[in-house]
Amino acid sequence: MKYVDLDAGKIYLDDKDLNGIDITPLIWCLDQQEHIFASDFLSNITVFNASPHEQTLPRLQNLISASKFNSLSNHANCRLLSGGEKQIIGLFRMMLADKDILLLDEPFSAMDTQVSQLMKLHLSNLVDKTIIKVTHDLTDHLHSFDEILLIIDGKLCASGTWQTVKETREFATFHATVS
Repeated sequence: MKYVDLDAGKIYLDDKDLNGIDITPLIWCLDQQEHIFASDFLSNITVFNASPHEQTLPRLQNLISASKFNSLSNHANCRLLSGGEKQIIGLFRMMLADKDILLLDEPFSAMDTQVSQLMKLHLSNLVDKTIIKVTHDLTDHLHSFDEILLIIDGKLCASGTWQTVKETREFATFHATVS
């Protein structure tokens, strides 16, 4: 997201140096503590109508219960919602933005289990998207990703499919310390 300058190496996107291109139309970043506006639900998820929503919003409504959707959509000030409800708004916002590359930093950490499972399933079924997700949750639908990078204390310890990574000694050691 260009929050910090690289101190070594380069990142390329379609053979173009990331530092030389505008990533705004390509990449969406969803942080664990997503910014929520002191405004209503629709303004928050569309970023004040910057994202078209007429066709996509009805599909997103199916990701949460009707009562939860009604509760969220009737809120006048979404900053007063719970952490998990704010994460739902952030995920809806991301889905309405419809970018090709999605960067997710602990997007389900405050959600209840049922809603997070539905959201994870929805994300794993997206096509033509590159999803990069940071998580500490080892049950986080990791089997649905093409490649897993196990990073411990800032060091790449294992990489490959979920099956490959979870069979490594590094994973076993890491899993034992977080369980």
